[in-house]
Amino acid sequence: MANIPSYLSWVPKTGTGNAQIKINSVNPYTGRADRSTKVPGKIVGKSNSVTVTVLEKAADEFITPNGLTINVAKGGETIRVTGKSNSKLLTFTWKTNFGIANVTSFKVNSSTTATSGTAIAGDPGATGEYTYDVIVVVPKNETITARSATLEIKGEGSTVVKTITITQALGDSYLYLNSQGTTTATVTIPKGGGEQTLKILSNDEWTFEPAEVSVTIKAYEIYDDNKLYLAANIKEISSTGTTVGTTRPDEPLVITKNKGSVTTYYALPLSSDWYHIGSEEVVFDTDKTVEILCLRNNNGLIKVRTRDALTGCMITNIIYDETNKKIGTCSSSEDGYVSEANPIGFERNYKTLGDNRYEATEPITFIADEPSEAVVNYIDLHPKEGQDYIALKFIDSVTKAPITTGISC
Repeated sequence: MANIPSYLSWVPKTGTGNAQIKINSVNPYTGRADRSTKVPGKIVGKSNSVTVTVLEKAADEFITPNGLTINVAKGGETIRVTGKSNSKLLTFTWKTNFGIANVTSFKVNSSTTATSGTAIAGDPGATGEYTYDVIVVVPKNETITARSATLEIKGEGSTVVKTITITQALGDSYLYLNSQGTTTATVTIPKGGGEQTLKILSNDEWTFEPAEVSVTIKAYEIYDDNKLYLAANIKEISSTGTTVGTTRPDEPLVITKNKGSVTTYYALPLSSDWYHIGSEEVVFDTDKTVEILCLRNNNGLIKVRTRDALTGCMITNIIYDETNKKIGTCSSSEDGYVSEANPIGFERNYKTLGDNRYEATEPITFIADEPSEAVVNYIDLHPKEGQDYIALKFIDSVTKAPITTGISC
């Protein structure tokens, strides 16, 4: 039965005696017109013959797109709108559009060129479905909003309609001067004045008065629960980065940046050996003051004790700094000095407040030294006028030098 076309299912194709043959379409028939197929039969080896006419009824007119939505990048793309149909003609019309060219032609079955709104040559849809392929060039989105276009595909019948939605991502903001792509311009005002015009090209809100924020930078240390401000160089991004200025106790550094900027600043005290580097991340959200803590590098030592100014005898007394903070109490014992950790080379002023025996002393400056090299410093105490006073002086029998260590006067 070589005459049976491949689009028909015919089972069985041969037999003997009485039988039933089952006939069907291999795939549903999609042509718009009825399809009639004549299939001859005969007795094997003889002239007896019969003819069977298979009539496949026409399908309704249809359009089936390969997807109803297409997403396009902001930079623009060339896209293809594809699908299947059996319509006599197809009309492509933009119902909404944002600058895409009208569809004037399309491909049928990848080879035949057809015109939108005109009957397709040979009417392939009469005998079966065909593929359609439309090339659409979507331009770059120059706006800052997403946008959509709708393409209507209509067949010969008024109710045979499909709609394709093309959505494009929002574009980038831009700001140009005088011409597209130009970001710098010079405006020359002639002698005596004269208004000049600067052309702005943009797709977004713009301003030539950017919001700026000023931040005051201070460096400080904490001493005896008190905040003491320091002179320090301020660097940005890293401790070895660019120096943006110097902050001082009486003249803090002010930095101005666009609102929303975020930068890390480092404070390097001018007395760099005395302090550790401090840092702080600064958000330029509002005008404000930012203070950067620099911890003392207390690797040095000062040793102090009090002694009688006349005899050199060690005296038990309380030692204070110039702010009247108590540093400690020294004694007359051999190791009865007061010690305080400070940065090497750091100056400290110590004094006594006086008592019923001795006058108060003026502050005396002492300098911190390496702990291994730090020597004991002395504050000489003078007895009060009119105070009964007995001085005992002990002399080394060999050296004839005064003996003061370990003696209480």
